[in-house]
Amino acid sequence: METYIVAFKAGSSGRFVANLLWGFVQSNNYEYNLSEFNSTHDFSPYALSFSISGLTDSRPFNNSEIYKHLNFNSYPGVATLHAYPDFDIIKSRLPDTKIVIVSFTKKDIPEIAGNSLLKNGFEKLKLTNYKSEQDHCTSFINNQYLSEFNEIYSGQEIPLEFKKELFKRYQIWFNIDVITSEFFSPGIPDEFINQTLIIDYHELCHDHESVLQKLSSFTDKKINDRVVNLYQKYLMGREILITKHMPWINL
Repeated sequence: METYIVAFKAGSSGRFVANLLWGFVQSNNYEYNLSEFNSTHDFSPYALSFSISGLTDSRPFNNSEIYKHLNFNSYPGVATLHAYPDFDIIKSRLPDTKIVIVSFTKKDIPEIAGNSLLKNGFEKLKLTNYKSEQDHCTSFINNQYLSEFNEIYSGQEIPLEFKKELFKRYQIWFNIDVITSEFFSPGIPDEFINQTLIIDYHELCHDHESVLQKLSSFTDKKINDRVVNLYQKYLMGREILITKHMPWINL
C-alpha cells in the first residue's frame, strides 16, 4: 500500500509538492489549476486519500501530535502536514509510509512568509463566507489595515509601500515561529534514510529538473506530462506572484 507524507512549513509550497507526488503515483489525468496567488489549496485531488480524526481542536495541526491522528483512506495515499515528522509515531503507526520534507534556509524566509500571508490571508479574504476572525493571517491583515487606514479591508488594492511594510511586520512574527524550526536542517533517523526525501525550497523554485528526477527515483515512477505541465504552471505562477505582490523579492 503506497503512502506518502509531505511535511512542510506554511508558505513553502508543500501542497504543490504533494500534487507533484500525486501526478507520479496515480494514473488519472487532471488539469491542475493554480489560483491567482499560485496556490493549489482549492485543487488538491490527493486530499481525499487521507484524513485527520479524533481531534477536539486545531492546536495539534502544527505539532507532531497530528501524526497520532493521521489515517489514509485510499491507496495510493498522499497526506500534507505542517508539522515536522515524528518518526517514532510514524514507525509505530505507519512504518512503510514514505516521507517528503520541504526544507528551507533563513534566506528563503521573506518569500515563504510572503507566500503564507498571500495564500492563507489575502486569498481567503476573497471568500465572502470566510470568517476571518478565526484565522491568524486574515486577522493580521484586517487589524493592520484598520490601524493604518481606519477602515475595514474589503479586497481593495493596497498601496505598495504599505504592502511592503505589512509583509515586513508579518515576517517578524514568522521569524519567531520558525526560529527553532527543524525544517532548517532536517535530521533523519538512520532507519528512515531510505524512505525520506528532502527537497530544499530554493531547489524547488530554481531546479525543476533535479526535483522531478528525485521524485521519479523516490516513487520509482517515470516523469510524465502531468507533472511537467504542473511544474511549468507553478514556475510561471511564482514569477507573476512575486512580480505583482512582492517585487522586493529576488526571483
